[in-house]
Amino acid sequence: MRAHELAAEMAARVARATGIEAAVDVDAPFADLGLASRDLMELRGELSDLLEVDVPATVFWEHRSIAALGRALGEGAVEDRVAVGSPDCATSPTDSASAGVAFVAVA
Repeated sequence: MRAHELAAEMAARVARATGIEAAVDVDAPFADLGLASRDLMELRGELSDLLEVDVPATVFWEHRSIAALGRALGEGAVEDRVAVGSPDCATSPTDSASAGVAFVAVA
């Protein structure tokens, strides 16, 4: 899928998730679009299904807008990183510990 097609698809999904009725600014940071962390994780899952690759959760911080993420995904940058086994795609507890990332849930 080409970058502009992917960006258009993501913009449509963001519009549905946020209730934005006007055109979504694909250059706006995700934080300015009114998306909660949960919304981003749902979008990540949808992108993973659409692209048939495990899109890492960190992509929204590495590529801070729909346009930037569309370019990265459209060029295969994320798929290449997943294929080589980046730290956010850890396969064992040792791998994830070496990544220096902790996930904490607060109830």
